Amino acid sequence: MHRSGPILLALILGTAACGATGDDRADVIRVGQIVSLTGNYSPLGTENQKSVALAVERINTAGGIGGRRIELSVRDDKSLPDQAVLAFNELKGDSDAIIGSPFSNSALATIPLVDREEIPYVSLTPADEQANPVHPYVFVVPATSGTYAEAALQYFQDTGLTRIALAYDTKSSYAVAGAKGLQAKAAQYGVTVA
Repeated sequence: MHRSGPILLALILGTAACGATGDDRADVIRVGQIVSLTGNYSPLGTENQKSVALAVERINTAGGIGGRRIELSVRDDKSLPDQAVLAFNELKGDSDAIIGSPFSNSALATIPLVDREEIPYVSLTPADEQANPVHPYVFVVPATSGTYAEAALQYFQDTGLTRIALAYDTKSSYAVAGAKGLQAKAAQYGVTVA
């Protein structure tokens, strides 16, 4: 199983276990997953979905969480933000928590809904805008793109690299934030971005 699977499930289930209160939910923790099964991000989304499904299977086989089974409902966002919003709206009524899309633009499109509905939401994408400003129901699993950019700059400095070229996807909020973070801090590390 991918390393993030158990971490992701621990986060989502820890928050979901606190949320279900009705008698009809007493024996089940309902988790929704918005994932890119088709479209440009399907290679990433397909693997994310496999990791989560495997973790759910293993937890259920081991007796669940506190005797409660996990029920996973999956929706394909087709790697499109508007489809992520539709998927969120389909899942919100029957989910104790939701695992978000691996595509940053799709994840960002759902954040206002998460804030309004107050549903625990675990994000698989490190878009900076999910963490700043703070959204109380959003849990971002990976480091932000700005953090990754700074780590790259530290590596460049440590290896003596002083001049780099930068290419990135201008349509991805994750890539744009990473590029901005790298450009903003490059001089601090003695790196020139061409």
